[in-house]
Amino acid sequence: MSGRSSTTQVSRGRTDGKHRWTLAAGTAVLLVALAIICALLVVFVRFFLASSNDVKTATIAGMLTVLASVISVLVAKDRERRIEAEHVLRERKARIYSEFMRLTSALMAGQDPAKAVAPEGDVIRKLAAWAYQFLIWAPDRVLRQFVVFRRVMARTQNEQVPPAVVLLAMEELYRAIRQDIGHKNAGLAPGDLLAVFINEFAGYATAAPPAQPKSEAAADKQSAA
Repeated sequence: MSGRSSTTQVSRGRTDGKHRWTLAAGTAVLLVALAIICALLVVFVRFFLASSNDVKTATIAGMLTVLASVISVLVAKDRERRIEAEHVLRERKARIYSEFMRLTSALMAGQDPAKAVAPEGDVIRKLAAWAYQFLIWAPDRVLRQFVVFRRVMARTQNEQVPPAVVLLAMEELYRAIRQDIGHKNAGLAPGDLLAVFINEFAGYATAAPPAQPKSEAAADKQSAA
C-alpha cells in the first residue's frame, strides 16, 4: 500500500509540474505577444506623427474604412445568428403546438358541443405533462392562456363547468398559439376556430370566456399597450 501511495504521489507531482510549466509557457508567450503589439503601435504612432497631412488623412480614411467594414461584417453575422435562432425556435414551437393541438382537438372532433368536453383524469395528467414544454418554449401570452385553460380543466374535476366555458378557454389558447407563429387571426369571431373541430357550434360561442386573474388581465393590457 505504501509503495502504491508513493507511486501515486510521484505521478501527481509530475502532472502538477507539467501544468505549472504549461501555464508559465503560456504566460510567457502572451507577454511576448503583448510586447510585440505595443512595439508595433509605438512605431505606427511615430510614423503617423512624422507623416505629412496628406498621409495622415489617407491613413485615417483607410482605418475608418476598415473599421466600417469590420462593423458591417459583425452586424451581418449577428443578424444571421438571430434569424437562425428564431427559425430554430419557431420550428421547435411549431412541433410542440402541433402535437398539443392534435391531443386536445381529438377530444372534441366531430362531437356535439354539449358533449365535446369530457375531461378525465388521463386528460388532466396529459395536460400536466405539457406544462413544462409551454413553460420553456411558449411566450408570455401563450403561457397565460395555457394556465387559464388548465385551471378550467381542473375545475371540471370538482364542479359542473359549462362545456362552452371549457371550449372557449381552449379556443383562446389556440388563438394565442396562432398569433405566436405569425397568424393575425383577422376576421375570426369567437367560435370560428372551434367550428373546425365541432359540429354546430352556433349558440355556444356567445358564452363568456373564463375570467382571467387580475394579474393576467393587467399583463394583457400592458402587452396590448
